[in-house]
Amino acid sequence: MKRIAIGGCGLMGGSIGLRLKQLNAPPEIVGFGRTEATLKKALERNAIDRYELNPADAVCGADFVLLCAPVKSIPQQMSDIADNLLSNAIVTDVGSTKSWIVAEAEKRLPKRCRFAGSHPMTGSERDGIDSADATLYEQSVVVITPSALSDEKTILTIKDFWRMLGAIPIVLPPQLHDKIVASVSHLPHVLAALLVEVAAKRSSSTPRIWELAAGGFRDTTRISSSNPLLWRDICLTNKNALLEAIDLALNELAEFKNALMKDDSKAIENFFYRAKEARAKIPAKGTGLLPSLFDLSVEAPDKPGIIADITGSLATAGINIIDIEVARLREAPDSAPIRIFFESEQSRTSAISILKSAGYSVVGIA
Repeated sequence: MKRIAIGGCGLMGGSIGLRLKQLNAPPEIVGFGRTEATLKKALERNAIDRYELNPADAVCGADFVLLCAPVKSIPQQMSDIADNLLSNAIVTDVGSTKSWIVAEAEKRLPKRCRFAGSHPMTGSERDGIDSADATLYEQSVVVITPSALSDEKTILTIKDFWRMLGAIPIVLPPQLHDKIVASVSHLPHVLAALLVEVAAKRSSSTPRIWELAAGGFRDTTRISSSNPLLWRDICLTNKNALLEAIDLALNELAEFKNALMKDDSKAIENFFYRAKEARAKIPAKGTGLLPSLFDLSVEAPDKPGIIADITGSLATAGINIIDIEVARLREAPDSAPIRIFFESEQSRTSAISILKSAGYSVVGIA
């Protein structure tokens, strides 16, 4: 790839540009979009080499084009660039819904180019070029969805592109992708917003409700801070799959409500057991495509030097830590829940023994 055009230089497009710039021999990166101020900031952050306000001019000579606008704006980007695309230029996008995008691509893009959709399963509740991060795509799954405009070479090239950014590409039919993300991404966003709405409506008659909205509530509803316009379009363009997921959720909620009204303790207990067992199947690092990790959680005093003491003790024993997480939001202000990941059960077992001997409380062992 000698020249890449990025349409939309916000969080997603800007992060791609920043990562490409870290390559030993980066391609020329041309940005385009609706807002010149954003393009100027992308240039200042060195996410792009130059920009064009006219999308058609931006794709001239580009052998790879990324469309990173909000979902409902992507078809217009396709129309804007269609006449100036190189023969066999590869076009992809980063939209969160795929059947609708693929159908639009097949209508709007010329047959001389190649298109397959992409959906990076990553992001942030923040948006804009100021939030762009070169590491955004590292170890994230990117779903690639073929179209009538793609062939085997197209798919391989797009997979290689995402691998170049540190991501893990997989290929799925667009319809299957949309059904999956409706359950694990789109419905959770709707429910997170619903939880905040319920609390907000109760707050007018229930004083001090927000003071008790502690770590669990904030963690569960964090994604409700995402861009409302973006999520409006995602929901509308994946309407059928999302409606199916909503119906299933409503049925489950109705059954739970019925059990609660009847004081059916066994049904209520089973509801939570089923959820606990199902959630245990989620890999520790969030994707089944990554190696399994073994983790433990340490309840430690929140004071300087604690992490250094814990990691130092394990390092002295020759135990390798793969990853470490510190709870960002916590209900107990004087403790710091620390989650540590290891590459083997043996390492975790040894770490438990060492940390307990050092006086730490080790919890959450699965």
